[in-house]
Amino acid sequence: IKANPFLIPSLMPIVDKFEVCSPGELEICRKYKVPGEKILFSGVVKTKEDIAKAVSYPVDVITLESEQHWKMLKEVLTENSKGCGCGNVKIMPRLSSGAQFGMEKREVFQIVDECKTMRGVWVEGIHYFTGTQKKGKQYEKELNLALDVIQELKDEFELEDIILEYGPGLAVPYFMG
Repeated sequence: IKANPFLIPSLMPIVDKFEVCSPGELEICRKYKVPGEKILFSGVVKTKEDIAKAVSYPVDVITLESEQHWKMLKEVLTENSKGCGCGNVKIMPRLSSGAQFGMEKREVFQIVDECKTMRGVWVEGIHYFTGTQKKGKQYEKELNLALDVIQELKDEFELEDIILEYGPGLAVPYFMG
């Protein structure tokens, strides 16, 4: 969005979601009147203020890259609970692939468990970005791990329609001709 906002009007009818990773990108969406249900608010450097803006937009889904993001979201929802008009908040905790970002499975499950007792917050799915520059078998291994976690979440928490947002960082081939 930040590099090519002029494409938004053409893409709006054909994409499910725009992944927005900053308050600036969220403002671009506001300028182009992107409906909140088409926005997935992501990014590892979200502040409490960023999360508050996303909730008030309201965006469709907020990814949680850390337990700190979960804590900030709960604070925003508590502070805005009186007349916020925010409606429901869908979240996607980010499962770690062993890199510096994301949460261990145990932490993701704790968040999902806590959501069971919260009004207006539910788990839409799992966000799983695993990095770039890998070979074919690595993708298969990562995808199988993520699908196993999804199945465990379905079984343990009786979740039915849970989404896997998998970002494998596929390389784009460059051909010189």
